[in-house]
Amino acid sequence: MGVPSVFLRLATCNLACHWCDTKYTWDWQNFDYQTEVVEMDGDDIQQRVRAFDCSHVVITGGEPLLQQADLTSLVEIMVAEGYTFEVETNGTITSVPAMLRHIG
Repeated sequence: MGVPSVFLRLATCNLACHWCDTKYTWDWQNFDYQTEVVEMDGDDIQQRVRAFDCSHVVITGGEPLLQQADLTSLVEIMVAEGYTFEVETNGTITSVPAMLRHIG
C-alpha cells in the first residue's frame, strides 16, 4: 500500500506526445485554457493542500519543472511544515538545486 498523497496537477508542457493522458494540460488547440486551468497563488495552493489529511504531495503536469521557479518557495515552506514531495516529470528539464534538495 502506497503513501497517501495529494496530487498537484500543473498545466503546460514542453512536449506534445500523442500518447499523453493529460492533453488538457497543454493542448490548447483541442482544449480551452480558461476551462481547464485554474490559476492560483502559492497561498491558495498551500491552503488546499493542507485541507487533505496527508503530508505527501505529488507535483505532476503537463511538465511541472517548467514552473519550478514559482514552485520552489511553496515546496520549501511546506517541507518546513513536514510535507514531502515528489515530481512526475518527462525528464527533459533539469531541476534547480533548491527544488532537487526537497523532492524525492
